[in-house]
Amino acid sequence: MAGKQLIDNEKIARFISKRRFINGGHIDPAVFQLRTRKNEKALSAYRIDGLSILQKWRAGDQIFRNGCCASADFTANQFQPIGLSAFQTPRERHVSIHGIPEDDKAQALTIAQELANIATLHVR
Repeated sequence: MAGKQLIDNEKIARFISKRRFINGGHIDPAVFQLRTRKNEKALSAYRIDGLSILQKWRAGDQIFRNGCCASADFTANQFQPIGLSAFQTPRERHVSIHGIPEDDKAQALTIAQELANIATLHVR
């Protein structure tokens, strides 16, 4: 695991690149599933405390070639009740979210659904 754990009320965002992941104002749980073909071990998110809305969207646009269309926002303490931990990484503002099982697809889907339910959706 990388870096130091985030403070409880720190705001973080997982940026969303495609509108198909937004269904009727809700986030598709697929946004929170590990991409096994890319050998992911953790989800990526970004620390957004202190950023203006414009700065937040610029940060998301730097991640995806065609920009981002939405974000799923959390505070760091929302991960703990579902068994996840969020850590800073050496990359500026990058966060690594650990605890999603790689070998238990049913449990990973349950966690993804919980994340989709607790996240605050912001659409551009």
